[in-house]
Amino acid sequence: MLHIMPMLIACCCCCAAASPVMQQAYASIAEQCWQADAEARPSFVQLVAALDGLLQQHETLQREVDKGTRRIGTW
Repeated sequence: MLHIMPMLIACCCCCAAASPVMQQAYASIAEQCWQADAEARPSFVQLVAALDGLLQQHETLQREVDKGTRRIGTW
């Protein structure tokens, strides 16, 4: 699962300027992956589901920004 960490860090950094909420969500996923107890770490399926959910949330919020119904930084 360590090979996924650079992607999580990159996503966290990309969202950092626009969305503290999204940044925290990515950081939370990364922290779960770093649990010392392997049983406490998310499975690959759980990880993909969590990232997919964040991607869908980001896309929804981006559409609102594009339509002018939400300002960047208010996510």
